[in-house]
Amino acid sequence: MDSIDTIFNYYLTALRAGSDDALHRLLEMPPEILPMVVAAYSTEEDPAVRAALVHVAWEQRSADALPILETALNDPVPAVWKEALDGVVVLGSPEARRILLSARRVRPDRETDGSYTFEEWIADAIKQIDAASG
Repeated sequence: MDSIDTIFNYYLTALRAGSDDALHRLLEMPPEILPMVVAAYSTEEDPAVRAALVHVAWEQRSADALPILETALNDPVPAVWKEALDGVVVLGSPEARRILLSARRVRPDRETDGSYTFEEWIADAIKQIDAASG
């Protein structure tokens, strides 16, 4: 039987090659892959793969994913930081809210698509967390 890191690396390679199935397979893997996801994200050059890794991380539905999401909020590629934003909202904890407040302070307000600023994305995410926590 293959080890979990061998299986993870197999699907990561497939993901880098453009396999849609690879993402689904990574999403089905156990939470023990989170450190491998973090390590892969930290060296990944392809923004699409970074975004997919962030998605895999937050789909673990664990507070242990918050550090990678916090890091990914600072990624210059909108697809990556928007994926991180989705994950922070899904996790929706007080720590997740703190991460959003911190990102708003650290990152300058700038346009992301010509009409909606990073600040507005963050404000909307905070509202979603607040509404969910009632």
